[in-house]
Amino acid sequence: MTYEHIWSKVVSPDEEIRYVFSISSRYIYIYLTIWAFIGLATIWFYGVGAVIFLIALFYYAYYLRVSNAYAFTTKRVLIHHGWLSTSITSLDYSKVTAIQVQQLFFERLMFGTGTLTIDTAGTEDDKIILRLIQNPHEVKRALSEIMDESLKRHTSSIGSSPPVQSGF
Repeated sequence: MTYEHIWSKVVSPDEEIRYVFSISSRYIYIYLTIWAFIGLATIWFYGVGAVIFLIALFYYAYYLRVSNAYAFTTKRVLIHHGWLSTSITSLDYSKVTAIQVQQLFFERLMFGTGTLTIDTAGTEDDKIILRLIQNPHEVKRALSEIMDESLKRHTSSIGSSPPVQSGF
């Protein structure tokens, strides 16, 4: 699924999207399969099984992906939540104080997912939590590399600016 329609609203012209992701596909497919079996098992109860499966199909195949989109740009982390009512959170890399990955045994074994927690400074929320991320260690590595590139770019632009003249 592509998210250009979401990011085009908030990304500035001098900013580039470097990494885009959402809820784990493996998580979605496994739960969709479970609900398909439940739907088939209960289909004889006046079509309830079909309704259960259609609701699960909408929730897992569409809603979770559309309502949870994440991107790392050259300047910040972007987090989109919601479907009909939406919110976008933007976190500048300068506000990131720590990045943590947590994979519970069952999540790691069954879904290959985990939680990425981004600790922040000077923001309203003290942490940003991204749950059910596929390959969370890879996502953390990508974020760290993008943040390092951003820091180097920022440092080199400061070093190349003309010296400030003092009136003393």
